[in-house]
Amino acid sequence: MQLLFRCDKQLLPLDAAENESVTSLTSRLEQKLGYASTCSPHLRLLHSGRQLSGEQYVRSAACGATTSADEAPDMILLHDDASCVFVSSGSEFHAVARVRGGGGDGGVYPLTHAELKWMTPSEMGVSGKAWTKQWSDKATEETIRIDRCTLCSASTQPLTPPIVVTELGYLCNKEALIEGLLSKTLPPHLSHVKSLKDVLDAKLTPNPHAKPDADFKAGADTAEMEVPFCCPVADVPFNGRHPFVYLKPSGYVVSERAYKQMGGSKCPISEVPCTADDVIILNGNEEQREQLAERCARRHAGAPTDARLASLTRGFAEKERVL
Repeated sequence: MQLLFRCDKQLLPLDAAENESVTSLTSRLEQKLGYASTCSPHLRLLHSGRQLSGEQYVRSAACGATTSADEAPDMILLHDDASCVFVSSGSEFHAVARVRGGGGDGGVYPLTHAELKWMTPSEMGVSGKAWTKQWSDKATEETIRIDRCTLCSASTQPLTPPIVVTELGYLCNKEALIEGLLSKTLPPHLSHVKSLKDVLDAKLTPNPHAKPDADFKAGADTAEMEVPFCCPVADVPFNGRHPFVYLKPSGYVVSERAYKQMGGSKCPISEVPCTADDVIILNGNEEQREQLAERCARRHAGAPTDARLASLTRGFAEKERVL
């Protein structure tokens, strides 16, 4: 029985023998089209929207399978004597070329565990250094840490002078803070700021190696980024990886390392004496922020601070010595 096979724009006739498999038909068709002989077939055969299995074989309709009189097939393509496809002489099949790759045949390499993890929606763009623009806004621990050191806490705009620091260690652009106070639109974490008396002018040292239009991508290594500010003494970047402090007497923002190198008693830049109550930890953790909030509450309540208590104690000791 003759069957027709359409491949691209060609329509090729092929005689099908009794008990011939679909694999054999495919091989004969490939030889007719001039495909090189390989262990795996180059074509897939489809009929009535169904792909034929290579295990299916040709059997005449009179060999057992029954059908309605309307179909009247000349032969049947059987698969394990279970599923079958009825075809007639002159039936048309479609021969479609197989797409190579993705099957471990050398076209691609197997994905690693990190790559598979990165491809999941919940982890995409944050595993390793993989990154796509589709996920550039995905917040991670590192990007949040970078934002706290480079963006205004009141407006989320890049920090630009004049810059102020709150009593809880938040950095803000002074103009944005004033606008928020006037319009009463400050975010909840700045609720402790009631007026400009609750903030202090801060002096940040620009990083000479920083790029103005740096794009901090999710999943990138922040240790290699050139952030806008740095410590002028210890030469460490203000990127959230190194703790920084604000010193009230001098107004400078320096790294905690540089402050401790001076014995924790004076500013490493201006050498102005500093006490423990003169130090504000920037972007600290919850415990450090609670300690700053307690100090702020004592100041507003009029209670003496630790530095004031130490000064009063020294004064009383001097008076007793004189007497």
